[in-house]
Amino acid sequence: MSIRVIRSGLLTMVQDLGRFGFQKDGVTVGGAMDQFAHRIANILVRNEESEGTLEMTFIGPTLAFEEDALVAICGGRYVAGSLKRASMGKKCHYGALFSLNRGVYLRSVIVVQDVEHI
Repeated sequence: MSIRVIRSGLLTMVQDLGRFGFQKDGVTVGGAMDQFAHRIANILVRNEESEGTLEMTFIGPTLAFEEDALVAICGGRYVAGSLKRASMGKKCHYGALFSLNRGVYLRSVIVVQDVEHI
């Protein structure tokens, strides 16, 4: 899959399930902060659970898809939209699944948290 980053957002990282067995060498396990959401996103798009995902914090990126793609957005509550779709700016439910055509821009994904969770 080819994705062009238009805007990176705040703290957007590629994550997997982490690297085990290197703690003795001083390397942390790392990996996705929300491993449940990571696994669900991969399952929804028919990937292996351990495949990489984009982990986004607060303000997500704007991405241009250079080929057709099936995209899952999981984790916290958020607003996502497309520059070429009627879904622009709609709140998405946990495990939202989008089928995007080549050339479509997925616009900033904004993670919304309740004050009691900050």
